[in-house]
Amino acid sequence: MDEATITLQDVSVILGLRIDGPCISGTDSDVWPTRCEQLLGVAPESIPRGNIKLKWLRETFSVSLPVDASQILVDQHARAYIIHIIGTILFPDSSKDKVHARWLPLLEDLDTCGTKSWGSAVLAYLYREILKVALMQNRELKGCLSLLQVWASSWLIVHQAFIHRWNDRHFCIVNQIEPTPRESDY
Repeated sequence: MDEATITLQDVSVILGLRIDGPCISGTDSDVWPTRCEQLLGVAPESIPRGNIKLKWLRETFSVSLPVDASQILVDQHARAYIIHIIGTILFPDSSKDKVHARWLPLLEDLDTCGTKSWGSAVLAYLYREILKVALMQNRELKGCLSLLQVWASSWLIVHQAFIHRWNDRHFCIVNQIEPTPRESDY
């Protein structure tokens, strides 16, 4: 049988993200309003603890660009779009309404940004969040849940015949176990 866990190859195939190249690393401390101005051309009124509201990103950057838009403006809108994807799909937080500005410096050079191992970071983050839920440190699972859903569904489809064979062999044993009476049965 194949692996019963999500692999880097799965991340690459399902999400189309790179799994090789420089790793994703950065800092949580910066002057975030200045960084937003520099990379997005505008900053929200407040960035509490480095968090940017996704609603602000949508409202600010949902306008269509003019046909003759400068490359700087196009890059700013591209960064806003990418950071929105980061905050909603790849690395969502439990609030589901904000994204940390820590991702912005990674988007400074869009050509270099595309060479980084985003797939490895997405998988590591998902595994860490699954562990936190398993250890009951978090009540809610966060991470790239679309990756988890697509992987689980494809894994079940591929292994459906094996699962049916296993169930058929063990069905008799399960049915022979007498249920323990509950107090409500008396």
